[in-house]
Amino acid sequence: MAGSMCSGLIWEKGGRPDTFNNGLLITKTFTYIYASGYCNMTDAMTESNHSADDPNATPYSQLTPDVILDCLENVGLRPSGRMLALNSYENRVYQIELDEGDYVVVKFYRAGRWSDEAIIEEHAFALELAAQTIPVIPPQEYHEQTLLHFNNYRFALFPRRGGRSPELDNLEHLEQLGRMLGRIHAVGRLRPFAHRLRLDVSSYGRAGLAAIQHSGFVPDYLKHNHTQVVTELLDQLDTLFADYAPHYIRLHGDC
Repeated sequence: MAGSMCSGLIWEKGGRPDTFNNGLLITKTFTYIYASGYCNMTDAMTESNHSADDPNATPYSQLTPDVILDCLENVGLRPSGRMLALNSYENRVYQIELDEGDYVVVKFYRAGRWSDEAIIEEHAFALELAAQTIPVIPPQEYHEQTLLHFNNYRFALFPRRGGRSPELDNLEHLEQLGRMLGRIHAVGRLRPFAHRLRLDVSSYGRAGLAAIQHSGFVPDYLKHNHTQVVTELLDQLDTLFADYAPHYIRLHGDC
């Protein structure tokens, strides 16, 4: 997560921003500042100065507030211009106020991380869980699609829902969590994923080792020992997985 000190961009109704300047959002008529706290709004702020042709530009270098609002307007929504950045690690997530006073949450997916098919499969699983009255928040459909595209960005829209953290020393809360996870697992067993990664030694072990070996992160004098130790560990994991013969089910990584 980026280390910017903010809980989000507070963008009041009254006009779209023209420039960003040292943590201040400058418009023709208004100036706004960020609220205190940690968040990952850095990309949308500092990266907006990168050119689309800049080879060093990061995935969200062009995701300015203007572009965010254009995405919503493109599917027929009428944002008021007020938005708040929410916590997210790989993706970018914003709460957007609409003209009628309601709110939506928009999630922009990082380019090159998941295929469209994998994201749509995740959306379908969330919709399937919701259909079984499991309290998840599935994406909303627009034009009969949950994965939307605009201006080279992929995004999904969700209704805003409140919630609270469980009390982990409360046995009733733990029982409720256990029942809910059990129901998620029961639905997940009904059919496999076709496009999502499988959590196994190959995809999350050997593929990771190969990526590290080719990254240049490990100094030359440590490469041999590092590869030897990790390979021995992965060989042991292969044996454990073969002995256990796990039954793979669909899971939502955010739960």
